This record gives sequence, C-alpha cells and structure tokens, in this order.
Amino acid sequence: MPENPFFKNYANEYSKSKSHKTGNDLVVLDEMINFRSDNCLDVATGTGFTALELSKKCKNVIAIDQTQSMIDKAKELMDSNGVHNVNFLNTDFEKFESRMKYDIITIRRALHHFNDKDIFFRRSNELLKINGYLIIVDMLSPENDVQDLFNKLERIRDRTHIGALKDKDYEYYFKKFGFKIIEKKIVTEDMSFSEWLYPIKENSEIASQCFNFLKNLRDDDLKILGYDMKNQIIHKKRIIVKAEKIKEI
Repeated sequence: MPENPFFKNYANEYSKSKSHKTGNDLVVLDEMINFRSDNCLDVATGTGFTALELSKKCKNVIAIDQTQSMIDKAKELMDSNGVHNVNFLNTDFEKFESRMKYDIITIRRALHHFNDKDIFFRRSNELLKINGYLIIVDMLSPENDVQDLFNKLERIRDRTHIGALKDKDYEYYFKKFGFKIIEKKIVTEDMSFSEWLYPIKENSEIASQCFNFLKNLRDDDLKILGYDMKNQIIHKKRIIVKAEKIKEI
C-alpha cells in the first residue's frame, strides 16, 4: 500500500504542529462528542491528536492511516500520555474492513485528500451503527469560488491535495448517503503566509510558486480566498459538522 509522500516526509513536523494539537476546530469536535461511546473510528488519524481526544470518551478507539510514519508519531503521543485504548492500523479507509459497527467515526483535516468522496461517505454509512455519528473537520472551499482557485492553491502547496468541499457539498453528500446533519460550525483561523505554508519552508520553491499564484490574482479573487496581500494574512475557514446515520443505503 503506497504511503502519502507528503505526510511521509513531514510526519515529524506535523507531530509538532500547534494548530493540529490545539486548534479551535479540535475543541469544537470534542464538544460535539458529548456522550460516552463504546467503539470509535478515527480515519486518517495522522499524528494522533484527534484519536487522543477520542480516547477520553470512547472505550475502544481504532485509528487508521495509510502512512506508517504518521502512525509511529501517533503511537509516541499515546505512550507519552499513558493512553492504552487506541489501536492503530496502517491501511486506506477504502480498504478497511471491520465486522464491528461504530458509534462514532471522525476524520479531521483529511477529507480533502480523498479522491472519491462517494466512496468515503458510503463506507462511513456501512461502518456506523444506526443513529451513530460521522464528525468531519476540514478546510472549507469558498461557495463563490467558481474557478476553484482555493483548491488550485492548496494543490501547489501539497500535490496530494485532491479537493476541499463547499458547505453545500456537505448537504448533498450527507443526504445522498443516509445522514442527517445535527450540528455544524464554521470557524476561521487567521494565519500568516508562513503559518499557512507549514511544514513547507518559506524559502522553498513551492513557497515561491504559491506566492506567485496569489500575486497574479485579481483583488476580487483574493477576497474570495480570504487572502490579505498587504499583510500576508490568510483567513482560513474550517467546517466542523456532525451528522447522524438515519438509514442504511
């Protein structure tokens, strides 16, 4: 199974990311899990910050990721926190098989890496219990971005980025695959250009390509992307959405 090359190279940097460790989106996700559960699944767990929060409210957590180096860092995080109820699997979500049905499935800052969103939502329905919850946290593509500039920019920074969804896209996918939205919150994180690039270095060729892409956009396009060229601040929006499985598909 091929590892994601971006995360294989930057696993150590992501394990130190303050945004991933203490971001407001993780706080909101945690608040949405307002009950104790038996079995939870964390998809694309990365370096384990979401799995760590799940471990406090779920009796058993399965955390999966396609990149072994990310899992290695996540295991270190669990060991350092004395957590013993999280089990890791190195696998793709599309290929993940389980006889168990889950109370909660979470995926944080990773859905934009999935090529086929239909497969993701279908598999989530199959793996959840009736009345179980799917909680997604991801960057939000602007509704009025008809040229898909947001995703084009993200793909320059990270070639493994496939595409972030718009708010209306979530409504479509949840309805199509047997879910009902229970809670939704959109948060904005103001980031400097270097913070947005992380873990890419600001003096790298990739950074130069990203900056040139932004520099060549019109003011209206920059406004759509939430980029303040004068102060080099990006107003990055993230959606946190909790949906209940209401029927089998």
